[in-house]
Amino acid sequence: MMLLTVFLNFLVTYVTGICLRLYPMWKTRDWKTRSILIVYLCIIAFQFAGTLLLRQWASENIGQYNLSIIVLGIPQMLVPFFIFRKRFLQQFFLLAISPAYHTITVEIGNFVGVNWAGGAPGGIVSVLVTFAVAALTLPPLLLLLRRLYSNPDILRDTPFWRLFWLLPVLFFGITVFTSNYFIVDTPKTISFVFVRVFVYAAILLICVLMETAVRHVSEAEAARRKSEEAEAKNDFYYKMSHALLTPLTKVSTNVQIAKLKPEQTDELLTKSQAEIMKMADMINAALAEETEGGE
Repeated sequence: MMLLTVFLNFLVTYVTGICLRLYPMWKTRDWKTRSILIVYLCIIAFQFAGTLLLRQWASENIGQYNLSIIVLGIPQMLVPFFIFRKRFLQQFFLLAISPAYHTITVEIGNFVGVNWAGGAPGGIVSVLVTFAVAALTLPPLLLLLRRLYSNPDILRDTPFWRLFWLLPVLFFGITVFTSNYFIVDTPKTISFVFVRVFVYAAILLICVLMETAVRHVSEAEAARRKSEEAEAKNDFYYKMSHALLTPLTKVSTNVQIAKLKPEQTDELLTKSQAEIMKMADMINAALAEETEGGE
């Protein structure tokens, strides 16, 4: 039973954290999938073994136990910053969401385990409820985060990341400051759960608002680029039509004169040939310019 409890608690604590840190930005990873799997298998083995040892070593001291859990989680916390290089603020936003979400699920599980089932915090009932809450609440959050991170170019250049990562930090603070250590003889009220539900809903709402803002920025950027391309094409056609009109007129005039004055045909043909070469140079230069511009 203890091994099952540790395993389920490990799934909620670490696997959900891995999903929150990797899934939304998976398409922008800088490491190969095989390298990521090897690194995380090592981390999971290290954390699972460490968690089992902590159950025996620090189970009587909650503060020491929590500190040890944080130390065990440091590799998992830092690795995504190397997997997604040059995206520090975006990763920091996910790093801020992860503990807030973890606190919500674990504390709701402990609330049910302590107050309704009469068990101990972290017991089998608490862990089962925590696992069930995570199974229900994690997929919608991951879906919204994936949609939010669907346009990496816009995300990298959008300045709101400098402040928005503070919001999940604020919500994590709310969950921390509105909770105490779970003690069986100090039951929590139902408002305790309402605060956690509110924080989860607020995180979802932030993701929706940010995804909407990013989508509008992306659409506006696409419209601007389309307008610039259309304007560039119009300028190109305008310049080409006016630039080619003069030599074409000269060639046409030379042909008409050659019909009237056959004795000047050679001279007029030479002039026409020069105008034709001038037009060819103009066309080649214009095509080269368009090619360099990405057209």
